[in-house]
Amino acid sequence: MGATMADRESDATVYHVIPLADFARGYDRHDGAYHPSRVPGLRFDGRFFVLSGDELGIRPEDADPPADGASMGIGCLLAMGSRPDHGPVHAPGNRLEGRHFHGESFPVRELYLVNDGRPIRISFHDALTASSSLLGRS
Repeated sequence: MGATMADRESDATVYHVIPLADFARGYDRHDGAYHPSRVPGLRFDGRFFVLSGDELGIRPEDADPPADGASMGIGCLLAMGSRPDHGPVHAPGNRLEGRHFHGESFPVRELYLVNDGRPIRISFHDALTASSSLLGRS
């Protein structure tokens, strides 16, 4: 028996987007997950809203060029990629609510810097360094 659409969708990588500055506060290197509860002042209701790679514009060639430090400003976003193996991605009940999954943390497998509309793959080390640098400026 073949895989259903729900099975294929649950195997796909999904992306949760945050301000780059929040990454250093919420990411735990030991468990490899982002914890919103560690970000001061952030209100989190237990839902991680997610986008597909297509919705973000992530293409295979985006994995090649490294992000340069000069493009990592205060308004920069970070797309954290994961496969939601710990629970289902819930489809929206209406048009105003996006796809999401429930949890206290988001297991991070890959990162893309989203700046000027084009996602570019970035290493965990570079993302943590840039995020920490932005925190020092605020």
